[in-house]
Amino acid sequence: LVAAALMASSVGTLHTSVLTGARVPYAMARDRLFFDRLSKISASTRVPVRAVLAQGLWACALVVILQSFDKLTDYVVFGSYIFYGLVTASIFVFRRRMPHAERPYKAWGYPVVPILFLLVTGFLLINTFWAAPTEALFGLLLIGLGFPVYYLFFRGRPAVAAESVAEDIS
Repeated sequence: LVAAALMASSVGTLHTSVLTGARVPYAMARDRLFFDRLSKISASTRVPVRAVLAQGLWACALVVILQSFDKLTDYVVFGSYIFYGLVTASIFVFRRRMPHAERPYKAWGYPVVPILFLLVTGFLLINTFWAAPTEALFGLLLIGLGFPVYYLFFRGRPAVAAESVAEDIS
């Protein structure tokens, strides 16, 4: 029973990770900051099918290159926590820069919970560097590969204003 519950939870988590992960290249493509072909969504399901497929192909390529699914998950977890920490830290930046902005989503337990999350995230990242420095550095290398790709293909392309993207959707 416990194994079945864990399996169901894992499949649900994988499903949400695939669908939300594909929204990043989709949104970047809509803003003309990534390959235009990834900006299309299915008319019937509203899913960015091409972005999902591109994400799947990239994951397959990484598994083939690394020859280990376990290593890939280590790199992904490490990289993800870097960005989770940055997103959480942005709460403090935005609250300082825009103190009177409308906040439709509240940070529960602010500022204690975000600070605790940042401390735990920092501990996990430092621990990863300490326990597995090769994996941590390779994870940083994978993230860093985004910079030359961006500069080679997309630097200087004008981004679309958020208002025009919102008009396209409605």
